[in-house]
Amino acid sequence: MSTKAVHIEMVTDLTSEAFISTLKRFFARRGKCSTLFSDNATNFVGAQAELKKLHNLINYPDDNLSNFLASDAIKWKFIPPVSPNFGGLWEAGVKSFKHHFRRAIGNANLTYEEFNTVIV
Repeated sequence: MSTKAVHIEMVTDLTSEAFISTLKRFFARRGKCSTLFSDNATNFVGAQAELKKLHNLINYPDDNLSNFLASDAIKWKFIPPVSPNFGGLWEAGVKSFKHHFRRAIGNANLTYEEFNTVIV
């Protein structure tokens, strides 16, 4: 049996420690998964420095991240670069989330805690 879901989670920075903590929260809420799928972040525009950090973390994981993924036998698969159609399933889920989030929140300015509460 397989399950497909889009999980939205906030992080304060793009370090490997923050990512591992986020992944642990994901596992605590949803249970451990055997395979993670993600894009290569080439379709994002703006915030160049932060996206470069994310790209480096994904493509060149440090020992902490590699050890964490290996210890739980988690496979991480990437879609081909510049091929967003390969991620159509989760792209549709993210689009749906954004639509409903905008309708629920409107123009409100939320704090980090409020935003995190709404998306969880």
